[in-house]
Amino acid sequence: SGMYVYPNPARGAVQVVLPGSGILSATAGDGRLLMKQPVTQGVLRFDVSGWPAGRYLLVLESGGKRYEAALV
Repeated sequence: SGMYVYPNPARGAVQVVLPGSGILSATAGDGRLLMKQPVTQGVLRFDVSGWPAGRYLLVLESGGKRYEAALV
């Protein structure tokens, strides 16, 4: 199974369903790294209210696998 983000489009806080433990990063459309942190499998909630409007790519690297989810 994959990684899921909701609500999407985001307002305030989002929840990310993580299929495994690893490193989660968030990159803006212009390539800026906004976040990179270790995470554990399950549901992660974090605040994106300070992020400018736009498209973002969330990437989870876990156990040699890469999961991606777009966030608007």
